[in-house]
Amino acid sequence: MTQMKQPVIEAKVDREIDERVKSGPWKAAKLTTFIALGYVMLGSLMGCPKPKGTIFPDKFWNRPGGDFEATSSASTEVQGLRAYEWGSTDQMVADVKMWLDNPSSNHGWLLMGNDNACQAI
Repeated sequence: MTQMKQPVIEAKVDREIDERVKSGPWKAAKLTTFIALGYVMLGSLMGCPKPKGTIFPDKFWNRPGGDFEATSSASTEVQGLRAYEWGSTDQMVADVKMWLDNPSSNHGWLLMGNDNACQAI
């Protein structure tokens, strides 16, 4: 029996901001290269977009600061410590559809604010 794919109709990210960050827009940008899972800070040992490389000593970004789509998939205004939601947007739905069709391209989204902090999910 052939299994039918269920349509993707919604895609969103819920995340608790639990560190003090600057208020302003945070975007969800689709990653094009694996970096790390969980909360990471720019330049930390955990591997959030370092200027040249990833968390792996022999792997390097294709462009300084990390490999992610220039156009964000979603954006939300962050102001203070609480839970936030990105999406659902047409682009986030398209991202998930692409990842389902091509699982090896699923590196998640990078949540990035204007204070050089980010969260890879």
